[in-house]
Amino acid sequence: MTYRALYREWRPQTFAEVVGQEHVVRTLKNALAGGNVAHAYLFCGPRGTGKTTVARLLAKAINCRSRRDGEPCNECDSCVAVTQGSSLDVIEIDGASYGLVDDIRDLREKIQMAPVGAGRRVYIIDEVHMLGRGAFAALLKTIEEPPPHAVLILATTEPQKVPLTITSRCQRFDFHRLSVAQIEAQLKKVVAKAGVQTEDEVLKTVARKAEGAMRDALSLLDQCLAFAAGPLTMDDVRAVLGSVEDDVLLALAGQVAAGDLRGCLDTVAHLVDQGEDLRQFLKDLIALFRDILVVKLSPDAPGLVLSIDPARLAEAAGAFDAGRVRDVIETLLSRDNEMRWSPQPRLVLEMALLEAAGPRTAKVVAPAVAESASAPAAKQEAPVQATPGLADRPGPADPKPGAAAKSVDDAAGPAVKASSPALAEAQAKWPEFSEALKKRSVSTHAVMREAEPVGYEGKALVIAFNHSALRDLANRDEHRKAIEDALAEALGRKTPAICRLASEKTATTARDGAGAAEGKSAAETTPRKNRGKAKDPLVKAAEDMFGRDVVEIDDEG
Repeated sequence: MTYRALYREWRPQTFAEVVGQEHVVRTLKNALAGGNVAHAYLFCGPRGTGKTTVARLLAKAINCRSRRDGEPCNECDSCVAVTQGSSLDVIEIDGASYGLVDDIRDLREKIQMAPVGAGRRVYIIDEVHMLGRGAFAALLKTIEEPPPHAVLILATTEPQKVPLTITSRCQRFDFHRLSVAQIEAQLKKVVAKAGVQTEDEVLKTVARKAEGAMRDALSLLDQCLAFAAGPLTMDDVRAVLGSVEDDVLLALAGQVAAGDLRGCLDTVAHLVDQGEDLRQFLKDLIALFRDILVVKLSPDAPGLVLSIDPARLAEAAGAFDAGRVRDVIETLLSRDNEMRWSPQPRLVLEMALLEAAGPRTAKVVAPAVAESASAPAAKQEAPVQATPGLADRPGPADPKPGAAAKSVDDAAGPAVKASSPALAEAQAKWPEFSEALKKRSVSTHAVMREAEPVGYEGKALVIAFNHSALRDLANRDEHRKAIEDALAEALGRKTPAICRLASEKTATTARDGAGAAEGKSAAETTPRKNRGKAKDPLVKAAEDMFGRDVVEIDDEG
């Protein structure tokens, strides 16, 4: 006997067997019982929620000779023919392959034919939104005034693409996603009939993975049963679905709470080595923090998504306050959207974890504009123009052209011109730069999400980062090229970029454009000297970052 997939084997044959969608089933049964069947219906909703199944049940019930309370008998010739797919009075059409004007004209001619049996002729057009504009126009008159013996049932996952002229002539029913509990209850019936031993945790995991679609749940269960070939365990489900163990998720939540950036990156590396699906892992991580927030706010913990023990969730929740969990969820959700289109999901996941585990403050204080509290008032005459969103602080007046920077002991960061009109222009056009960068490289755009311009060194724009990992990524050749190309597009001129930590100190000489050639940074035009001097640790760090040949040491510093 030929094997049938579970979603076909368990397709409902009566309205009573339909899982969920009570608002649709009750309305249709009452209409059938009262003889108030409409001439056109529009079934809308996500995939796998029962649109086509209910359409077939409606067609079966309309032509059933022994209908009882709106339910088909499944015994008469008409019901048997519809169940077997051989009925001449129930015609199913695929909108994707039947979308031309000539196809609809052919339908308009055939719909005039009387039914073979004593019932009515029912046309089911699946994925009706795939019809072309001309086909919809040709269908309009038929939808408005079909022959008395005809009923049309349209089904679609994208109702917004169906013209209002069509929608307004149909009775519309919106199918909803099924809850995890509804799907889990149905899966229990399936495994019980199949005689398979399993656990509730297994079925709940499959139900959650289905995302509200019963057909997807049955297909996944079918795949898991084939893999297990015996009792179905969580290890089997993880192997098939690519789900990560609860211990890994909870350990990562602890690393985020502790701000352990290296631990987060090590966890991602472990997942990559194990061949895990990073996109699915991020979804599981979002679900974990959602459950942590539920446990944090409600002792009863209603509606948990994951099958993790609430006691373990409560222990993990103790390391967070509700506001921090909310911020983490928002961060992960924003990265989840990026990961869908990114060719580098690992990088997006790493950036998401670094942002979630990093400092909670959203403000970055540019060190170039910071001033010691003990500085003379004369040095604070002019206010510094700060980057939008940064803390406004008074800063030193612009250094004279060609003047060397003060010793790092006298300044809070790199000596850059932070109040120039050029910086104001860069700040104003930063959103344009961000959009231009996103078009060039989604991964580079992810690296630059928290970066901000803080000043100029010569012709080069200084960009501040909160984390050294992000700074190091931005300095890679492929990312730097994308950054500078996007700057050129946004600013209308070639602009080199210098990527630094917001808290970084440097002994690099700052120049306000003097001696810098067009398209080159100040570092590139600095004279080469002082190579033989003893290396101060900070000077050595600057040489490691910018190269030994481009660092100038101020003798007076």
